[in-house]
Amino acid sequence: MLKVITPLLFLTRRITLALVLLLLPISALAADNWVEVRSPHFTVQSNAGEKEARKVADQFEPIRNMFHSAFAALRNPFSSWRGKTRPP
Repeated sequence: MLKVITPLLFLTRRITLALVLLLLPISALAADNWVEVRSPHFTVQSNAGEKEARKVADQFEPIRNMFHSAFAALRNPFSSWRGKTRPP
């Protein structure tokens, strides 16, 4: 089925696109306040505010724990040696 675009529809789409492109930089400037939130195993950087960043970091921790438990057999035996000299 072929859809016919009328001149009015074409003009409406062009105006909508122009408004979106004009308003996009304004919203980008408003959301330029970045925060960094740390949890025991993650660092989250967000421009959605501290509350949302904390929420995301708090959601990551149970997921990490689930993977840590589910794949315990795949753990690196040297993971506790991070930054130190490994034994021979």
